[in-house]
Amino acid sequence: MMSSVKGNTIGNEHVRVSAYIPLRIERLSFTGKKNVAAHAHTFYEIGITLRGSAVHRTNGVREVIRPGSVYVIAPGETHDIDSAGRWDVCNIYYLPELFTDDMRSLFALPRVTGMFFHHFLFNRADPLCFRLPADHQRTVRSLLAVIEHAPRDIYAESFVKHAFLALMLALASAHKQVLPDFEEITADRRLFNSLDAVEKNCTAASGVIVRAVNSALGFTPAYASAYFHEKTGTTLSDYLLRRKIMRSCPALLEGVPVTETAHMFGFFDASHFIRVFKSVMHTTPHAYCSTVKRFRADDIGGN
Repeated sequence: MMSSVKGNTIGNEHVRVSAYIPLRIERLSFTGKKNVAAHAHTFYEIGITLRGSAVHRTNGVREVIRPGSVYVIAPGETHDIDSAGRWDVCNIYYLPELFTDDMRSLFALPRVTGMFFHHFLFNRADPLCFRLPADHQRTVRSLLAVIEHAPRDIYAESFVKHAFLALMLALASAHKQVLPDFEEITADRRLFNSLDAVEKNCTAASGVIVRAVNSALGFTPAYASAYFHEKTGTTLSDYLLRRKIMRSCPALLEGVPVTETAHMFGFFDASHFIRVFKSVMHTTPHAYCSTVKRFRADDIGGN
């Protein structure tokens, strides 16, 4: 990962285990005196120390991390690490879109998980570091192994995603146990309703969706925009365009032509759709479909 850094920032294109699942798990081992220079990225990183110790710094906060320590780095947040001896870590890189389809079910869980998932669903650049209790360490290690050794077949993508959600629930449970007084959020029905409005109107033009969100929030357009940005860390326009693109992927993979897909999801024309698709997926619709089909063919073939 570090060799891909440009200007000390790593981009989203390095996170995808496939063109469809924005998730990567990587185990790293350091021996002797090592330094991972300060860097940022445009995705989330969860680091779980498996063995040894190191010093982790982010936003001016210095933490000694040991087996079971978990640190979370949000998009745009900078961190660096020093190790003096043996240090083994499992890093999980992912994009928030991995959770979006499960938004309602996640927030329907008891409120103890609310604040934890709020951190991972949106670009909330707040430092987060805690240590797993012994029983949670065993659970988390087992779930990491399940994800890493997932069956490579046509069901792999769904299997990995659900195993990852189970891992995140285990981390949420541990987080609440070790930090019981950590600030919780009250279920914000206005925000949930605005997200539902985006999903229900995803095939409409952007202007129609914005009006639906404003109505769901019950605010003026200017205040609704500011409120959405404050709560999610992203602009409404960026969020709805990302959701349009993510929702368009299955249609493309089913062979729906680009022009038809563009109109299906409320874009001006094919050129507009392709431009937005490239900004979100870092590839063209044609290259995306080719990559996914090749990935699936390799999996079915057992490669």
